[in-house]
Amino acid sequence: MSTALLQLNVPDRYRGRIFALDFGLNTLAASVSTFVVGLGLDTWRLTARQLAATLGVVLILPGLLWLPAETRWGKRTESLNH
Repeated sequence: MSTALLQLNVPDRYRGRIFALDFGLNTLAASVSTFVVGLGLDTWRLTARQLAATLGVVLILPGLLWLPAETRWGKRTESLNH
């Protein structure tokens, strides 16, 4: 989905650099999450269920923080379109 949105919104002359940044950040996020899961299982002695529940709660927080920003952004976009 991010790739499609980038194609629609990024000027042609920056597109390759932005795609490289997007995929690089996705790879970094996957690497960090794999490291944290391994750390949780091996060092912190969490069970897979405890780790999944903890990471689920941690990942809900940014989503909850995003809702007010998205609401304001959506209203601003609607006012520009009318």
